[in-house]
Amino acid sequence: TSPNLYKKQPRNSGIENYNFEQFHNFTRVYNEQMEKDRQKQYEIMRIFKYIRHNSDKELSKSWKKQLLFGPGSEEVNVDKFVDESVDITGFKPPVSKRLRRQIIRSRTSKDISNYDCWRTMER
Repeated sequence: TSPNLYKKQPRNSGIENYNFEQFHNFTRVYNEQMEKDRQKQYEIMRIFKYIRHNSDKELSKSWKKQLLFGPGSEEVNVDKFVDESVDITGFKPPVSKRLRRQIIRSRTSKDISNYDCWRTMER
């Protein structure tokens, strides 16, 4: 395995565009994306801290498998990814898309209040 495996990628620390007067739209988009990247990185740091403090929960185990993948991911210590300055008070684990999706069971449900249309059985 590579020694750079699971290393944190270096981030551009907000260096302005080389010609921000001419390419102000690029600078605006660049700054928006940098802010989104910072927020996403902060959320991942919160998840790692949550995994470390709640390692006995089943959700933490599945998150660890999803975030750390590849050969030897089970033996990787999460402590090297945890930043103690990150605040996890009030942190709620994000709900997966599968759990958020509304399921309409067309064969077993008799309620038609959520339907715009329904299957035709004439043929």
